[in-house]
Amino acid sequence: MRCQTKIADKIVDLDGDLVLALKGDQDERHEDVKLYLESNLNLVLIN
Repeated sequence: MRCQTKIADKIVDLDGDLVLALKGDQDERHEDVKLYLESNLNLVLIN
């Protein structure tokens, strides 16, 4: 993840957009991201 973090930081610093893959075997992180996206997508779809 360290290399991906550096790459992600550089893309964000340059005002770019990115998507990083998250493997399902990272249980806690996977669930956190899933809940975050579900909550925020619902807000966008409602508004």
